[in-house]
Amino acid sequence: MHDHNWSPNIAPYLLHLLLFLFLTSSSLPSANAVDTESISEQYHDQLRLIPLLDQPTLSDDADVANVEASGRYEPGFAGMDRGIVGRAIQPEGLENNVPGKKNIKQGDTHTWTFPKEALLGNYAPRTKGLPLNLTTQDRKVTDLERDLIDLERRQSEAGDAREVFVTLTTCAQPMPQDSPADFPPQQLKAYISTTSQNRNPNEGSNTDVLTVTGGYGNITLTSIKDDIWISVQAPVSNGFVDGYNYELTASIDAPYAAYIDGSRFNPDINDTDSNSALLASEDVTTDKNTTDEWMKLTPPPFEVFANKPDDPLFLGLQRSFCGLMNYTKINTSEKSIIETGGQPKQRFYLTDLSNNTIYSGVMALAKNENTADAGVVGGGGAVWKAQTFKTKSDGNCQILYNLKFCTDVAYAVPSNKDIDLAAIYDNHTENLWQNFNKSLQQIPCETTDTAKYSLARNCTDCENAYKSWLCAVTIPRCHDFSSDLEYLIPRNINASKFFNGTLVPSDEAEGTLFSAQNKSSAYFSQSRNPLIDQQINPGPYKEMLPCEDLCYGLVQSCPAALDFACPLKGYGLNYSYGSYVKDTEWKCNWPGGTLRSSAHVIKGTPWAITISFLAAMLVYG
Repeated sequence: MHDHNWSPNIAPYLLHLLLFLFLTSSSLPSANAVDTESISEQYHDQLRLIPLLDQPTLSDDADVANVEASGRYEPGFAGMDRGIVGRAIQPEGLENNVPGKKNIKQGDTHTWTFPKEALLGNYAPRTKGLPLNLTTQDRKVTDLERDLIDLERRQSEAGDAREVFVTLTTCAQPMPQDSPADFPPQQLKAYISTTSQNRNPNEGSNTDVLTVTGGYGNITLTSIKDDIWISVQAPVSNGFVDGYNYELTASIDAPYAAYIDGSRFNPDINDTDSNSALLASEDVTTDKNTTDEWMKLTPPPFEVFANKPDDPLFLGLQRSFCGLMNYTKINTSEKSIIETGGQPKQRFYLTDLSNNTIYSGVMALAKNENTADAGVVGGGGAVWKAQTFKTKSDGNCQILYNLKFCTDVAYAVPSNKDIDLAAIYDNHTENLWQNFNKSLQQIPCETTDTAKYSLARNCTDCENAYKSWLCAVTIPRCHDFSSDLEYLIPRNINASKFFNGTLVPSDEAEGTLFSAQNKSSAYFSQSRNPLIDQQINPGPYKEMLPCEDLCYGLVQSCPAALDFACPLKGYGLNYSYGSYVKDTEWKCNWPGGTLRSSAHVIKGTPWAITISFLAAMLVYG
């Protein structure tokens, strides 16, 4: 029985790969076509675009070793026959978990064999992997662990028949003869025979077909007892020159490479500005016993590849780890393991993006080649389904993160790029916190139950709720003034100029945005935080309002003596706070959250009061 539709939803074998990716090594090998440099702290310096045209050519029997020594694969083939040659060559042998790497011309066929000796050989030994605990008792299981949880099994040692996982990944593909061309070119295809009676399988013979999509294909062969024969065929794509480079791998342990086509464990979009984006993985674990280990991982294990989704060099390779390694143009300039809400996740900061542009971000897991050796299970990397995001256009919002005090702030804020935004925002917020802290010290926190202000909440709860509320209202989330999203509120429309230098319209007719009535409104004429207009001067912008639950949580968590209160609906609430809508995109700002709300559960309650209102509500000793 041969399973051609390998997916995490219908077959456990797909997720089997991920288990071995994590459990076989502390960092997993990249498997690009040419053994590129290791994925490390300097990884972002290695991502580069292989030239579209004018590439050096390789001979018919190109020396792959020379290509590997150059540090990258640059496809090019001289004297190519444009017809389908289909010639058979002497089969090359495959070893367990060791990819066969070859250049192939359009129209050619390569024949491989996975011999019985490898089929019945020893399974690969387990080595220390990422800090995973697959025990689920008394805790919520993360999406990453769910992908692995049912896969703690090895191949059965009983009998002389085994499963074989065959993967085929495209690392480079033909280039257009005349740009632009109709991308992508046709995909590679493999025909597989499990009988020595058919050593040159092809279309029409009694074979299994491995189909490649987006540069990746796989098939699981079951009850195999003898040699396996594989033919890799390269189609002819009219209008394209050069050939392919590919990796073909057979494994008795798990698929050597993986593509995860699902919504689980995809990168979340924290936010974007005009030329950068901040992404984060979902929580990698809820297990307190492994959280510290995750936080200490160096370098972080995941990568993000980003391209424009219609980029011709991206199309046809978006599911292939080695293809993404060769052709990705956008660097991950910074990656780190962070802790939000008590759970670890990985953050990615992408730079050098174009404004008002849609990008496709692909998260991947790969082996660090610094510790690689031959035959590593899952060495070809795992690639998750791409997520799209769009950069902002106006230029007066800038991503701010890694603050010392407001540690959960990780989004775009009103900006002027000529100043130190982090120092201005964070220092000002921390100063306001000190005033609150003096007031809280007047409250008897460490006392008997009968003297406490609440049996359900304590002073620590109050501190946490206040800090979350304070950071959100003092450091507002910024969006393009040109955006037409209905849940955004215009701010600072009394500024004389937009960020790009054009003049703000004078008083317009009543009912328009720049009417005299709106310009006199405290909600529209100025920023929520006066410091923004006084020191940053971003010009008009729009704000994604803090979630109202932040305000409610503050009131519920703190002593009544502090006299906190939230605006009422119809009396300022709708201009101060936004609402969270379950199972949809975020329509309000919650520090530590992302733009994909389905991955998060709001805890506590939100906020919504202006800085001037705050002073009136605090009780000073």
